[in-house]
Amino acid sequence: QGATLSLTRAVWRTGTRPTDQGGEVATQCGGRLICVGVQGGDEVYAGELMAAMDDREIRRSRQEAAAGLDLADAHLRQARLDAERADRDLARIETLLADQLVTTQQADDARTAAAGAQAGLDQALAQMEQARARLENLLLQEAETQLVAPFAGVVADRYHEAGDTVPAGQAVIRLVGGGPLRARVQVPDYAAVQLSP
Repeated sequence: QGATLSLTRAVWRTGTRPTDQGGEVATQCGGRLICVGVQGGDEVYAGELMAAMDDREIRRSRQEAAAGLDLADAHLRQARLDAERADRDLARIETLLADQLVTTQQADDARTAAAGAQAGLDQALAQMEQARARLENLLLQEAETQLVAPFAGVVADRYHEAGDTVPAGQAVIRLVGGGPLRARVQVPDYAAVQLSP
């Protein structure tokens, strides 16, 4: 009787999301995964802890490195004292040599002692730098056992479970941006001309 009928044609298709919409969060160090705290579909904020690797061995090494740094610091302080004392002794001997109150042999011995003390100080400085670098490297490795979200988004996939052994560099979680999503979709020619946003 006068009723209007409105028809809509729909075409259902699957598509792919461009890679710039997200990324994979991978382990920097290999090892056993001790927890995965997110599921597919979970929203995460930037910096949120999503998974963690077993870090017991790295923590033990870091504690040893911290003790090694303390020991290197003690050696460095002692080497500085020895070098200062040797320099003072050399200055005193040089003054006495100018007044001919000590022998040339005594002056040579003082110069050798000062040079040895300086070499010891240089070696202690190098050991201190080496110990500091080792500790910083282990602190970095320890931080890398924590897999955090690099940006706010949604967990699209998780590839591993707690207890899995994961090699270094392997992806554990796929994360997509939480903003508007874009998809690349193939449609048939007959439908392409009829599409509208």
